[in-house]
Amino acid sequence: LYDTYGFPLELTQEIANEHGLSVDGKGFDKAMEEQRQRAKAANVSIDLTLQDSIDEIAGAHKETSFLGYKALEHECCVQALVINGQIGQQESPGDKVQVILDVTPFYGEGGGQVGDRGIITCRQQEKNTFLIEVNNVTRHNNVFIHSGKVVQGTIAIGDAVTTKVNHNFRRRAQANHTATHLLQAALKKIVDSRIWEAASLVDFE
Repeated sequence: LYDTYGFPLELTQEIANEHGLSVDGKGFDKAMEEQRQRAKAANVSIDLTLQDSIDEIAGAHKETSFLGYKALEHECCVQALVINGQIGQQESPGDKVQVILDVTPFYGEGGGQVGDRGIITCRQQEKNTFLIEVNNVTRHNNVFIHSGKVVQGTIAIGDAVTTKVNHNFRRRAQANHTATHLLQAALKKIVDSRIWEAASLVDFE
């Protein structure tokens, strides 16, 4: 009841007491721990499958050209797809995807700064409109991996697309990144010149 439907243990205990029954608390804890381990193992398996797929396609493609310092929107071409953890040819609505493009305006996670967010859309009039919401971008040997979810339509390798970085998120990350360097400069000047900052998380908040 708790794991599948989110029904609170306390309510189960209360209802059981009203009917003269008791709940095996230790048994519940044991079952929950077993479920946590199963979920953890499943996640590791999925992550390993995804990482293997990314390793394979990243190794087969040249470095992605980053255009994000000059433009937040650009026309690109789909080079490779990972669909629900597996290398594929075409994605459909609801699929979790990783997309490799020939060029990109999306900043890939690095230097402590998180990857950009935004959208990938179809610009070919003869095709049905499609939309991918990009929630993170990482780099693998300077091949940029755009991770997200297909919201509408289908996308296939070779498709021409338009990439649009979310300007508000980018500006917030830039401001926080600048603030990190300003803080370090102030600390070095006022407190101790030996102070050194490294590996700070720089995100949108």
